Amino acid sequence: MDKAKLNFFVEKSFNLVAAVIYGVMAYRMGLDWLATGRLSSVFFLTLESAIIVLFLIRNMPKQTSTQPYDWFVALMATALPMLLRPAMTVHDTALLLTLQLAGVTMSIMAVLFLNKSFGIVPANRGVKRGGLYRYVRHPIYAGYILTYSAYILQNMTQANITLMLLFLVFIVLRIFAEEKLLAQDPAYADYMKQTRWRILPGVF
Repeated sequence: MDKAKLNFFVEKSFNLVAAVIYGVMAYRMGLDWLATGRLSSVFFLTLESAIIVLFLIRNMPKQTSTQPYDWFVALMATALPMLLRPAMTVHDTALLLTLQLAGVTMSIMAVLFLNKSFGIVPANRGVKRGGLYRYVRHPIYAGYILTYSAYILQNMTQANITLMLLFLVFIVLRIFAEEKLLAQDPAYADYMKQTRWRILPGVF
């Protein structure tokens, strides 16, 4: 098998595995929604379902990181939120549901704008500048942070809080790893100059 065919096989295999993993999380959130009627679980179900579709249709990358550290950071930032679990007591307030809906909407809008360029590990699938990417360089992650933060406040357990803190560390490390690779592309280097902030304008 030549290198191109091997890369294609590895990419498609990874996409299928990732889709299955996200499918398991979507399934659990669907069961929780049916059992409790929590809207917060519906929001999670919607987001994960959109991601599953994009995993199955996304493009082959122009360049993918082969650094074990980059893969570890990306996989940890992806896997940690999947370990979040609903608390025994429902705390879905109007404010928290609104914040979660805003976060999910932000992430889905950014994911749909990326479309087939969506990915997990640092890879160059083309530079996107429109939509929410005009304001921050990582709107999907900004949406994740808002969504998960609201979910934690709805489901306050020690395990969920610990997972969220770890997620925040790894999402920042993931951003740095991605931009180290992407900055090698002159188009992305120019985009970084035009769009200064990563996830929160005026802060980071």
